[in-house]
Amino acid sequence: MQCTKFWLYVKIKPTLFYKIDMLHNEVFLGDDCPVTSYIPNVYYEFFYHPTKCGIKNMAFGRTLLLKTKIKYISTTSEQRVEMPVTCVSRNYNRLIPDIDEDYPNSLTNEPGPSTGSPGDTAVAFAEWPQ
Repeated sequence: MQCTKFWLYVKIKPTLFYKIDMLHNEVFLGDDCPVTSYIPNVYYEFFYHPTKCGIKNMAFGRTLLLKTKIKYISTTSEQRVEMPVTCVSRNYNRLIPDIDEDYPNSLTNEPGPSTGSPGDTAVAFAEWPQ
């Protein structure tokens, strides 16, 4: 998982939840945002702007905290599972405008001047479902 002021990127395995093999159309980010790309039985990716999908944004000084969840909804049963996820981006600067001409067009290790670097991103998972 990586995040900045401009995007949240989450990559998960189809076996994220214990004893559940999820299909790409059964897993969602936040408020029902679908997988944006995948390789069947290998990984599922979500790539969204932090103001979409019901992602909660909180800024603490130069730290940006993004909170959301991964949600599984079975297409063949009534089974549903959720897992909260949190991404922390350090060196966040509130003074940079929301529109940045140097916004990177893809996930690279060459971020624009306002996005921080992969080394400035920390990830936390909390409240593992029972």
